[in-house]
Amino acid sequence: MENLLLNNLQSLVATARRDSDFDLFCRRLKMAETLSSLPPEAMANITFRDFYTEFWKLAGEARHKTKFAEEEKNISRQVVERAQVEQNPVRRQYFALVLMIFGEMQAAQSLIDQRFWSPQLLNDFATFINWNALANNQLPPQAQAKIARNNQVVAFLQEKYAALIQKHSQAVINEKNCPPVKDYRIWFCWLQGKEQMPPLVSCCYNSLKQNAGRYKVVFLDAQNFSRYVDIAPHIVDKFRKGKLSPTHFSDVLRMNLLERHGGLWLDSTILVVEPLERYAKFLQLPYFTQKYYHDVDYTAPYNKLNIWCIAYGRRATFLQGSAIRHNPLFAFVKEFFNDYLKEFDELIDYVLVDFAIELAYNNIAAVKREMDAVPINNLDINTLVFHLNDSYALFPYDKIFTGNFLYKLSWKIPLDMKREDTVFREIQRRYS
Repeated sequence: MENLLLNNLQSLVATARRDSDFDLFCRRLKMAETLSSLPPEAMANITFRDFYTEFWKLAGEARHKTKFAEEEKNISRQVVERAQVEQNPVRRQYFALVLMIFGEMQAAQSLIDQRFWSPQLLNDFATFINWNALANNQLPPQAQAKIARNNQVVAFLQEKYAALIQKHSQAVINEKNCPPVKDYRIWFCWLQGKEQMPPLVSCCYNSLKQNAGRYKVVFLDAQNFSRYVDIAPHIVDKFRKGKLSPTHFSDVLRMNLLERHGGLWLDSTILVVEPLERYAKFLQLPYFTQKYYHDVDYTAPYNKLNIWCIAYGRRATFLQGSAIRHNPLFAFVKEFFNDYLKEFDELIDYVLVDFAIELAYNNIAAVKREMDAVPINNLDINTLVFHLNDSYALFPYDKIFTGNFLYKLSWKIPLDMKREDTVFREIQRRYS
């Protein structure tokens, strides 16, 4: 029975691999295949992290599940049959994990015996259950409340800044209003200065310089940003006095820079793993950002896990660019912040910049058209950050992920600097 299960899994993996569009699906199957062949003593090293990260990303690709639905059911039946005759209680836990990967939660729960789970697996399981609750079509109350609050913030800002919205609503993109960028630059900002960059940020900066090619990289800090842009004095004053955090000042800074010069803004924790010249088609767009979905769908996996973010996977403020100057989006958001920060010291929401972009998207036809035209890209951009302390030999990210040239990391995650074999250590070797 076990050989039959593994053979079927391997066959389905091979079938999926013949179509490059099914890479995520293939990886999910591969994880199930691996789990089904592990010895019991390996149980202590199992975590859910890889499984639920891949599972929810896959769930967003409905066509994958549709194409292989019958095969998935067949494998799930085999897993249940194999588990029913398995005498080793630790071994049975593998089959519970496999069933979870395939979304068979009820069957998995009947097998679970947490006495045999490692502390890490127990901790991860609590997180998995929380994530699984979001998988239901009916969003949990806290998610519904967040969506309602998001809508309230949008409605408040829509009314309060109605005159500003009206002023920009008829903006058009043409060569006269929005001339093409002739000196395309990539903006990288660490306000504290190069000497104060954490190791991860330093790696990201070096990865950008190594892969920028013909594009000029401009390093910005608190002392030199004024060479490139004139930010309203009252905003700079609030930043200097500590009333506006570096994070939120950088929101203002990027909008001013992109409106005046165009180019590409990359947050300081973006790892660039391929030459940007290969992706010139993205950088030549009037507007470019990272995107998961074209439409707002509260039940889409990414949105359910990030329900706090008004962007809903259609854009990312940490990665924005434009091949034109005076893009109507950046012009609106720049003026929005000028007005808002004249009146208020506190932001109504941590991601106020995303709400400002949402106002522009909803009210300026040219902005909506260009944002909708951005192709879906870099789907795995948020995945690598979860594996920085994993062994690179077991998680060779550059061989696992395909189609990504950018990864969003975080300098706030504690790094295991005592080991030399981790994914982050490999990143350091490449971009130190």
